[in-house]
Formats: sequence, C-alpha cells, structure tokens
Amino acid sequence: MIGIVTGAGPRVGTSFTMLSLKNAGIPIKGYKNLDSFTVPEKNKEGYWELHPFDLLEQYRLGLLNNHFVKIWPPLLPFINPKDIGCIVVLDRKDKEQHKKSFYSLLEEEKKLPRWQNITAPTAEDIFAFYKKNIQQFLTDIDATKILNVYTEDLNTEITNVIKFAERGLTCQY
Repeated sequence: MIGIVTGAGPRVGTSFTMLSLKNAGIPIKGYKNLDSFTVPEKNKEGYWELHPFDLLEQYRLGLLNNHFVKIWPPLLPFINPKDIGCIVVLDRKDKEQHKKSFYSLLEEEKKLPRWQNITAPTAEDIFAFYKKNIQQFLTDIDATKILNVYTEDLNTEITNVIKFAERGLTCQY
C-alpha cells in the first residue's frame, strides 16, 4: 500500500503536507528540491516530491510501498487504485488567491531550462485539468481512503491529516 498526497493545482499545500508527514515520522518518498524542476526560493521548506520518471519507476519496482508520495494529478492514471492505502486531496477555497500564487510561481519557473520553448497554460486550464484527473481517479477508490482538505484549513487540520495518513498506511479502517 502507498499513501498519496495530491492537489487541484500547484500552490495548494502539498509540500507543507508532505513535510508535516515527514516530521511526524511517517515515511515519505521525495526530495526537498529537484534540480531544474523546482524553485527553492518559492518553497524554502522544500517540495518533497520525486521527478515524475523516478516516481513511476519506484512505483513499478514497489519502492513506494508503505510510504507517502506526492503525485501530481496527470500521473494518477499510472497508479493502480488497489495499491492505495489512502489519499489526501488538497484544494483551495479562494480561487483568486490560488491563481495569484500560481502565477507568482510560474514567473519563477519560466526561468528554468525546462520551460524554454514552452507556452505556459493558464491557471484555469491547469486547475480544470488537475480536477478532472483527480475526479476520474477517485471513482475507483473507496471513499474511506480519501481525505479532502482545503489549504485554508491545513493549519488546523494537519493533526487529522497525520492521523488519517498513519491509519491509511496500516490499512486500519
């Protein structure tokens, strides 16, 4: 079984959630930063994620078992829902603030080599695409294994997220 942290777009609290799980002693897979992939200045506490190719390879080899991993929605279809112990899904209530935060990050990301010759999608397009991926993936997951949390509530809900994560990795429902 693996645990997943995902979100309806960048800047929803997935990195904070991963760091909180790590600090609570829950095993995670992910690096603080990924060279040429993350912008350390935009998330000084770290991103705690794997490069998409590494994530898929570690999943294929069973190296994610009994760990939490951050998986962005476009990669969810590559994960067998039967392998999921639990999934934490983050979203933001304040969509205007979400867009503002997204575009702030995007301006920094555009300076990375991977963005050369790429036209960035709009925040609305990203958010809609991510939500669609999440909704499709969740249709095959038992509702007791899903925890939806709003970013705005994370500070007060993080203890519940950690308890949910502990229970999810041991399959105690």
